[in-house]
Amino acid sequence: FLLQHNEEIYGCEIKRQVIFEHKELKLRAKVLNGRTNNDVHSVKIESCMITKVPKGLSTYFINLKVLHINESKLKKITKNDLTEYKNLEKFICTDNEVDYLPFDLFEDLKNLEFIDFSGNKLKIIDPNIFDGLDKINHINLRRNPNYTKCFSIYPAYVPNATLDGLKTQLY
Repeated sequence: FLLQHNEEIYGCEIKRQVIFEHKELKLRAKVLNGRTNNDVHSVKIESCMITKVPKGLSTYFINLKVLHINESKLKKITKNDLTEYKNLEKFICTDNEVDYLPFDLFEDLKNLEFIDFSGNKLKIIDPNIFDGLDKINHINLRRNPNYTKCFSIYPAYVPNATLDGLKTQLY
């Protein structure tokens, strides 16, 4: 699959798989046009059955910048689930069943620019969850029970927007 962010990003897609939480993910990747796993910057997990964010993706894709989990029945996510993904710039977890985002979820992800949790079951988001995310420019929480708007601090959408301003929208 392909994502755009001012340049073409080469990616991998995992579809319609059952991924067990107690096993490390083992992949057989097919690369195209002379590319290698080192060229993969984006992984999309779509329409899978998962209970946790898969472990082991960063072993295969050492330059991973985008992780997208879509329609995969994910219910819970913790800081520990994201530990291996320290270089992520985008974390997209859409149309799943996540209902809570803990305060330390993104603590180790200092490069995050884009977060999308639209279409989940979010009821509680810790007020300090976005602290320390100096590069963040977009947060999408639409289509959740308690968070119905697309919250953005991206200047193209909201001039002079800040993370502090975003917090006041949330709380």
